[in-house]
Amino acid sequence: PRLPLRLLLESETAEQQRLFLRKLQLHSFVVLTEVGDAVAAVYQRFARAFEAFVADEAGAAAQAARQASSRNPVFANERGTPMWPVGYERSGTRECWRMPTAPISPAGYRYVEHTTWPSAEFRAAQLALMDLLQRICDRALWLCRTHLPLPAHLGAAVHDVLPRLPAAPGTADAPDATDDFSVCHAFHYPNGSRPGFALQQPDQALAVTAHTDASLFVAEFVPLVAGLEVQDRRSGQFLMAEDHFVRERDIVVFAGEGVALLFGAAQVPPCLHRVCGGSVPRCSVIFEQKYRSYMQAANARCRLERRPTTEAPLSEDAAGTDAAAVDSSLDSMDSVVAYYRRLALQQQQQQ
Repeated sequence: PRLPLRLLLESETAEQQRLFLRKLQLHSFVVLTEVGDAVAAVYQRFARAFEAFVADEAGAAAQAARQASSRNPVFANERGTPMWPVGYERSGTRECWRMPTAPISPAGYRYVEHTTWPSAEFRAAQLALMDLLQRICDRALWLCRTHLPLPAHLGAAVHDVLPRLPAAPGTADAPDATDDFSVCHAFHYPNGSRPGFALQQPDQALAVTAHTDASLFVAEFVPLVAGLEVQDRRSGQFLMAEDHFVRERDIVVFAGEGVALLFGAAQVPPCLHRVCGGSVPRCSVIFEQKYRSYMQAANARCRLERRPTTEAPLSEDAAGTDAAAVDSSLDSMDSVVAYYRRLALQQQQQQ
């Protein structure tokens, strides 16, 4: 599922543009390659800054950033549901630094200016990386809008409310900032190397179990330390990204449940992925694209199409299914999520 970055961002012909969508449909993820030294350096700059932050337990700046998280506002998603504090946050298995891409919250909180950052370098590096990954995700969504039909029965009102994303950022028809609920997450999994953190699974196999994301598109540089596994829709097998692709250069892009619902899971399948545990600390950075207008349209389609259904059981060889096995009748959020979660459970039981 490899594709040179330039063919995503700079493709001009319809045939070149559809290549990304064909690979996405076949495999459920696309790996952007040949990114060049300048693009790779954008990620590596922030990766080193984040690694320094999580490693600096006693540093005054790091401690101030951690302590400030208790005073930072809680980010509310596109539905208005409180999620987590802006900036630093930790759980029993990992610690995280999160930053929304919108300049200001609905309540008037200016994310960049009002957040206590670990350092000026950390701030500049993350903002540069966020801009790059958002451009990639916006291009992927633009390709869907350009080449894939939206369901006709959504009605003109729903079609009209969706901004037609530009082929390049900064043009007049870009989404309004109040529509943007995208977030950049930087995760640190100590993997048992630091007191107070543990793996989520008792058998030490998985730090995060198999799941799909409730978002539009997701972009992530292949991290330095192995751990990310993505399911190849064509073979049904999970692939360790770090073993198959170039670390800290290649970029994994996949669809979430929102875009799968809008355009149909048979055309844009949400990617099942998981994070494996390990014996060394691991950091990763994920950009999650969310535009409220698109997510509301996905929820509107779910409400319009909600009806009693009988879930067909998965076949015994579902783990080896190809693209045709994901039926186009997966057209509500519930059915999309249920299918992929049942598939993940079956594969975990087989393993």
